[in-house]
Amino acid sequence: SGFESYNWFNDFRLDTAGRKLSVNLDHFRFTNEDDIDYSGVSINIDPATEEWVAGRNINNRKIQNYSAALDLSYPCELANFEIGVKYTSTNSYNDISNFNSGVVPEPVTEFPLISYVFEYHEAVSAAYLSASRALSEKMEAQIGLRVEATQTDATDSSTGETLENNYVTLFPTAFLSYNIDEHSSARFSASRRIRRPNFRQLNPNRDYTNPYQAIAGNPLLQPSFITNVELGYNYKGLDSKLYFSYTSNGFEQLAKADPETSFILFQDENYFEA
Repeated sequence: SGFESYNWFNDFRLDTAGRKLSVNLDHFRFTNEDDIDYSGVSINIDPATEEWVAGRNINNRKIQNYSAALDLSYPCELANFEIGVKYTSTNSYNDISNFNSGVVPEPVTEFPLISYVFEYHEAVSAAYLSASRALSEKMEAQIGLRVEATQTDATDSSTGETLENNYVTLFPTAFLSYNIDEHSSARFSASRRIRRPNFRQLNPNRDYTNPYQAIAGNPLLQPSFITNVELGYNYKGLDSKLYFSYTSNGFEQLAKADPETSFILFQDENYFEA
């Protein structure tokens, strides 16, 4: 594997009141090549029969990420403001060549490889604003809003198709804390967040683990969204909470079995809300 990571970060103090501008630049690059094969023989004693299996996976992966963020901290009499923008660009590439013999009556001597290429690009532009202030000696509040614009495109060589996504989402947050006395406090929080599928979960190229099983991604997979609301109470370090969480368009890996061939494909799907 090859791994490179570069970061440049700097705080620029604007005045003596605590106002500052932060700049964060990142570059990440990862490459990986592997060649994995398997083989075996199945022997039946009565009646005496032999069957053979063999397979091979050659994987070439490349991932490159660029990101830039600009954050402004601006405390003032009204509230402490945090304002920021961020841009992230990710390019992922996978070239896989594989062979799966299945169960055959003769020893496997040739490995005719079939190659597939999957490319995925994701760009996320985000901006946020948050404000916090003390409402009284015992109470503090914070509210915020983040907006994200996402563009993705995925190209699959096996089908020749390019799948594109373009969507804008809002993510509000709210937090309120109250110090009841020196031993106890209460809090309330609410937020919305996103869970994006990673490259492996999107990559449709099959990776055979044995003649009966393979793992593949789903290029049609969509992000899921999670809404959380929580009430909390702390007494002398003992923390209690009551919360509600709702996930829409949830995704996880499913085992899809073919009853005729006994072949199992492990693949992520958007299949639940909870």
